[in-house]
Amino acid sequence: MSKIIVKDLAGPSSSSNKIYIASGSELDIAGSSGTINLAVNASDIASGTLANARLGAGHILQVVTVVKSDIQTMSQAADTYTTVMTGAITPSSTSNHILIFVNMAFSQDSARYANLHLYRDTTQVGLADSAGSRTRAMVSTNTNGDSDAQHTNFSSAMTFKDSPSSTSALSYTLRLGSINAPSSNQLIVNSSGDNVDSSYTVASISNLILMEVKG
Repeated sequence: MSKIIVKDLAGPSSSSNKIYIASGSELDIAGSSGTINLAVNASDIASGTLANARLGAGHILQVVTVVKSDIQTMSQAADTYTTVMTGAITPSSTSNHILIFVNMAFSQDSARYANLHLYRDTTQVGLADSAGSRTRAMVSTNTNGDSDAQHTNFSSAMTFKDSPSSTSALSYTLRLGSINAPSSNQLIVNSSGDNVDSSYTVASISNLILMEVKG
């Protein structure tokens, strides 16, 4: 194999000083020691993708969005929880994190304590520290003593960073329930507590957003 040894290469001014590699050919830089400094303009990259491994920490690698726009009602005993939304995401590295954004609109038809729980598969995450006999939850809304609770549509927002150390498909699930509520208590997602078809009843949307963040 022949070898050409040169100190500098420069393209002609007619091509904006660029050196072109013929279509179907590849430039293989082999046997190099030290850092290879190649400046490539983004506009020069016609196709292909940049490997996640080449991105710095903190870059967003993928986004999964789950939107719930329908009204969901549930009547259940105290301390029981019903699934409201689920999103699935597969991390590309065990060192990456999942940034979770929750915006849940919900209400009750009586004055009670509503709680929102977040699960990664079967593991509850986003929990407060243990504090005596207190119920641990991601979001808690206290409507007790609110004389107009039936007409209120609560919007609970929460952000949480999870570090699952996994490259398997993960399901993040939001479950809603009440503490010390009678079985007749009704929880309503995306509508105010009385949930009647009227101009004073507010219909809302809820969403769950999962972002994989480079670790």
